[in-house]
Amino acid sequence: MNLLARLILAAGLAALLSPDSVAENRQEEGEKLVRHAEQISNLRSDDARPFRLKASFTLLGKGAVTGEGTYTEIWVSHGRWRRDTVLGTFHRTEVGVDKKGWILDSTDNSPVKTGELGRLMHVGEIRQESIKVAAIRDQSVQGVQARCVELKGDNNNIGKGKFCIDPQRGVLLLREIPVWVNRNVDYLCEYSQYEQFADRMYPRHIQCVEDGYPGIDVRVQELSVESSPDPALFAPPIGAKEVGNCSSKVQPPKALQTPDPEYPKGEPQPSSPELIFLIVGVDGKPRDLKVASSIGKLFDSQALGAVSQWVFRPAMCDGDPVAVQVNVEVTFRKP
Repeated sequence: MNLLARLILAAGLAALLSPDSVAENRQEEGEKLVRHAEQISNLRSDDARPFRLKASFTLLGKGAVTGEGTYTEIWVSHGRWRRDTVLGTFHRTEVGVDKKGWILDSTDNSPVKTGELGRLMHVGEIRQESIKVAAIRDQSVQGVQARCVELKGDNNNIGKGKFCIDPQRGVLLLREIPVWVNRNVDYLCEYSQYEQFADRMYPRHIQCVEDGYPGIDVRVQELSVESSPDPALFAPPIGAKEVGNCSSKVQPPKALQTPDPEYPKGEPQPSSPELIFLIVGVDGKPRDLKVASSIGKLFDSQALGAVSQWVFRPAMCDGDPVAVQVNVEVTFRKP
């Protein structure tokens, strides 16, 4: 091989191995893996069959069982669905019809984490508007050599995530995402025991860890085709709070102003924050506030008063503001 040929070959290899070329190949592989995992497990895509799903769940707090309940979902389309979560005497009903949604709780004090179940059961709805791949690494997950796609996020960690996929079956084995309340909380969920449903694959076991501690363990008991659900199931429940019903990925609200609560006089320093349930309206104002996890009556009133003065950037759906339900933590610091 003469000198000119060697130079041309070297230049070609350099181009193939250039940072831009490597990044392009990584982006292409990452997008392909994530989108295929989304397609194969998404029970709620536009071409999916209506279904009924029943599951049992266990809530865990630092390894200890704190509650056991059931979750039922009937899904016809993005514009017609219903979810029921039961935990002891507590019952939450969520209904979506067209662009409107409703939430009805049986008691004012909703158990912590009950609002997370609907999101966790949407296994295949990754719904990143644009997948920006930061890295792809091999990692052992459930005894499988998975391909783990790490995504870039913005300054608020929106869009960030890690998805570990079985390259043989194409299914999602592990998902790690930061979830916004009034701070970023890391959720890591493992999906296992996949079974065929119509032309999809869906896990029968979901285990999630929240900030390093066991959070929720879900086991699917039934997944069947729902041919003719009763129309009455989708009527807005009497007394329910109205929220939006978004068929695409919701950009969560962001707290812009968070005045601190006044510390109750004479009270000892609490060991945990207060958790408040609220709806952030399309105007960014909080409404329908109630205590989700109490640390004492005096703290309750101060926390509710403070959060009622918070100002949010509203959640967004397809470029439009939408009302959503969130839980926020209120931390008390003794002066």
